[in-house]
Amino acid sequence: MALYIITQSSFYAILCASFVGTNTCSLLLWYAVHRRRTDIGQFFFQSFRISFLLPKIQNIPQRTINLCLIFSTLIPIISAILSTAFLHDAVDEHKEFYNFFIDFKDHEVSGYIFRAILGTLCFISVFGFPAFIAVVCGTIYYHYSELLSGFCGKITDYGKKNICHELSLKLMKCHEFLCRMSLEIEDTLSLIVLILLCCQTLSMYIALSSLVLFNFNNAPASIKWQCIPAVTLIPASLIGVNLCASRISSQIECIQASLQTVRNNLFAKSETHGKIVSFLGMMMETKFAPMTAGGVLELKKGLILTVFGSLFTYGLLIINIKNE
Repeated sequence: MALYIITQSSFYAILCASFVGTNTCSLLLWYAVHRRRTDIGQFFFQSFRISFLLPKIQNIPQRTINLCLIFSTLIPIISAILSTAFLHDAVDEHKEFYNFFIDFKDHEVSGYIFRAILGTLCFISVFGFPAFIAVVCGTIYYHYSELLSGFCGKITDYGKKNICHELSLKLMKCHEFLCRMSLEIEDTLSLIVLILLCCQTLSMYIALSSLVLFNFNNAPASIKWQCIPAVTLIPASLIGVNLCASRISSQIECIQASLQTVRNNLFAKSETHGKIVSFLGMMMETKFAPMTAGGVLELKKGLILTVFGSLFTYGLLIINIKNE
């Protein structure tokens, strides 16, 4: 297959087309979230109900969530304003994208304002909105992992006591509720996270190709500012979602280990605990739903290395194409 060196002018056109593609991905993300908005709200209601049955859980500090939302809004807006302010150095294809193919004069104030507004809307759509959804998904994953952590602590506390039939039934009901909740979370967020992952990864690829093909030092200021959210906000949101989701699998393993410990202790006692042991065995056999992105990728810490490893490989490919 022949490899062609992309001229700067044609690359601007491809860059604008890619930007349109990422906006389309954001539109799909909005549709997926809008379709599941009721289920997302229902999760917080259910978690509020079950939190009364568990030891005090540690939620994400409200200040942390607010800071994430503020940065998710400010970084795209500031980058958009500064990127469009330096468009006078860009070629016509790039200007026309933000001019919406309206013929503005180079130093016309209305042209600056129009480009700033359109650029801000585009940046919020491409970078801000996905980052906001990432904060919501990360909050849900983290809160659910804390519910699992509280349940694990409850199992440990019951194991230290003389556990009775009534307590084992309460544990079983709570375990069943948490398992059902994991299925609902997976069903609700799976597609959303998959679209989010595709959208964010595409934006990072575009930013990487922009910086490599232009050479960072020689790249126009408008391109540099356009890449700022892609190299700061997007990696942070992807890492945050994966870390929050990976806590769930860790807590599930902790629950399984705690159940096994309590069961082993009861085995060593007397036959009067036969029903309780069977209840514990049933809980151990009941599997929680793994958190995935569309059922394609399981959200674990290793996924972060996979995404950035593919990004590194893609960067090397672009460099090789450029050097041909």
